Amino acid sequence: MRPTLSRLYRILPRESLKVNTNAEHKIKILPRPTSQLEEHRKPTTIDLLLEQKEKAGEAWPANIRIEPAVRKAQFKGVRPELRKPLKALMKET
Repeated sequence: MRPTLSRLYRILPRESLKVNTNAEHKIKILPRPTSQLEEHRKPTTIDLLLEQKEKAGEAWPANIRIEPAVRKAQFKGVRPELRKPLKALMKET
């Protein structure tokens, strides 16, 4: 049988490591990687642009329009024949 990747390594708790303060044998402990949930909470580019637009106020260029992302789930309860006209109304002209 071939060993699996999970059998080849073991995760140790930080408390079990004895870190020397000696400059010669200093062990570098890397921070824990960010979870997918934390990465998911990062602001999107559109959110950042909307924030910049609010800060700029009247100084924001008129030729740059930011339209909100329209998701399929938002129109779930709308009748199918009315979806396209509603989407067209939501767009900035």
